[in-house]
Amino acid sequence: MKLDPGKLWKYREKSFVIFRLSAFSRNLRKEINKSQKIYFYDLGIRNAIIRNFSPLDVRLDVGGLWENFCISIWLKYNHNNRRFVNT
Repeated sequence: MKLDPGKLWKYREKSFVIFRLSAFSRNLRKEINKSQKIYFYDLGIRNAIIRNFSPLDVRLDVGGLWENFCISIWLKYNHNNRRFVNT
């Protein structure tokens, strides 16, 4: 059975593994042209997929981990406080 890649992304989103955010820019043309970013609700799943459980001081993706962590915490905080964001 072969699945469409678009459907796989949708299933991952509906199962709360990942979420996508559109790019933000003050220039509407740039915002439309930029692609969406994909974030993980749980960074442990992300680390398991890329098979990297190294300490932070030896990792090359610390910036990406920090960005994902901050955005996922912000999203969870807003959800728990019933503030909804247009994404």
